[in-house]
Amino acid sequence: MELVLSFVKNYFTLVFILLVFSYLVPKEEYKKYFQFFIGVLIAVALLRPVLSWMDLENTNAVYENLNEISQRLERIQYHGEEENLFELFFVEDDTQ
Repeated sequence: MELVLSFVKNYFTLVFILLVFSYLVPKEEYKKYFQFFIGVLIAVALLRPVLSWMDLENTNAVYENLNEISQRLERIQYHGEEENLFELFFVEDDTQ
């Protein structure tokens, strides 16, 4: 809950600062460019938590895959250089 509250505070602080800056734009012709820039910053601020959550999900999946591969490698009986470890890995995979 505190994470959401912190995000909301930071978001509204950003919007307030950008709103103040929008009134300080010197010429009216630059206002549309500045408003576009503000829109991009707000979109990035809104998407940032979603993207970080997705990245965390991908990281967990990578760790699960690495753990599965290491467990499969531990089950392989490797007798030295005369055997190809990669062939043993894939043969062991086919037997399951």
